[in-house]
Amino acid sequence: MRYEKTKGYLICAIVCFVVSGLLLCLGIVGAVMQEIDGQRWSDFGKIAVSVYLIIPWLIILGIACVWKNNVNKIVTEGKKGVCTITGFQTHYSRRGRGVLMDVSFKDKRGEEHIHTQVMDSGTEITLKVGMHLECYILGDKCQIDENHIKIIDESSLSIDDAIDF
Repeated sequence: MRYEKTKGYLICAIVCFVVSGLLLCLGIVGAVMQEIDGQRWSDFGKIAVSVYLIIPWLIILGIACVWKNNVNKIVTEGKKGVCTITGFQTHYSRRGRGVLMDVSFKDKRGEEHIHTQVMDSGTEITLKVGMHLECYILGDKCQIDENHIKIIDESSLSIDDAIDF
């Protein structure tokens, strides 16, 4: 499945950063107005505190949108290529067990690069080290569509794994 659009995430990131900047200005105005008002917990102070609690979440959402836009850019503008699985690493977090899959691929100049991607926890059962997968390559970056992993048969590969750029 090829992604069709990438601009939505970029627009979301811009909106998040602009709104967080406006909220920062509103929080500063609320804090100044609280000092002028002189009461300990005036409505202006409550506005300032609530705004300062919202701003970090908007910034995190904006950063996530920028990251997702970069991933989509690799998939939409990148060329199909072949990568080889070089290893798996298991990591544990609060959300449970995850798998980091290392793959090697060649860019259009023929230089070999290593890419590490987070995969589902059952990935290492179906995929093995040395298997060839379809990936999207853009410059020195690579991305595997983790929802639709395509295993490439070794007999169909040429010696050089030529990629059309």
